[in-house]
Amino acid sequence: MDIQKIFLQLQKKVNQRLELFFDRKAKELKNFSPLTKQLFKEIKDFSLAGGKRIRPIFLYYGYLAGGGKNKKAILDASICVELIHNYLLIHDDIIDKDEFRRGKPTIHEIYRTIYQKKFLDSKHLGVSAGILAGDFCSVFGYDILVNSKFPLELKLKAIQKLNQILIEVVEGEMLDVFLGLDHQLSQNDIFKILEYKSARYTVEGPLHLGAILAGANGNLLKRLSQYAIPLGIAFQIQDDILGMFGEPKKTCKPSGNDLKEAKQTILILKARQLASPKQRKIINT
Repeated sequence: MDIQKIFLQLQKKVNQRLELFFDRKAKELKNFSPLTKQLFKEIKDFSLAGGKRIRPIFLYYGYLAGGGKNKKAILDASICVELIHNYLLIHDDIIDKDEFRRGKPTIHEIYRTIYQKKFLDSKHLGVSAGILAGDFCSVFGYDILVNSKFPLELKLKAIQKLNQILIEVVEGEMLDVFLGLDHQLSQNDIFKILEYKSARYTVEGPLHLGAILAGANGNLLKRLSQYAIPLGIAFQIQDDILGMFGEPKKTCKPSGNDLKEAKQTILILKARQLASPKQRKIINT
């Protein structure tokens, strides 16, 4: 079994469904203002510009693990988590003050640039557009799930699960942004952030959503969690390593941002622990 080949095939199917979704939505929005249609275009460009599509693929395999048989229906539904992911990315870029995502300007930065010559407060306008773009993606994600070809009872359970996932992301984001302000985060604190901000919504959540849509019981969900949480944490640690030492042309993200922004990652924690007092002062500033 060539796992890489299977992954690329599924990735292609997810991308095709995303394109079809945006084409369909564009027709539904034809009577909206040019401003809203331009924002929609930016969302479409952002969503199709790149991304590994691992969340839809985990959702797909969660469905198969739960005994699901309708592969077309689950692939159609799988893009709900990619759109939710984009919603979180757009808002996260605002929180982290990131100017680039996937090798291109972030949405709030695009709008800041558009209005910087016309208005003094172009930064606020950019942030406003970014918030609205994220809101749009959130609605799109729920729209996909609500209109998926599964029994109503299972869709309601999936929506409840999605709500839980997003609440847990907020918990992780709050800890990430505010708990580390004094540079006193422990390794356990960081692992908790990794679990709630990444592992639960990147791996566990999509697997659970797929299994729920297949009608799986709680025992399977527990077993999936035992696999998903460690994998999700490892995935984020590896992503942090790439963000620090990776080549921007390959990773499509600027290197060293976590250090510049004093983000509390395992890498930063270990660097602080192993540093001399002088080095630690540099890291903390």
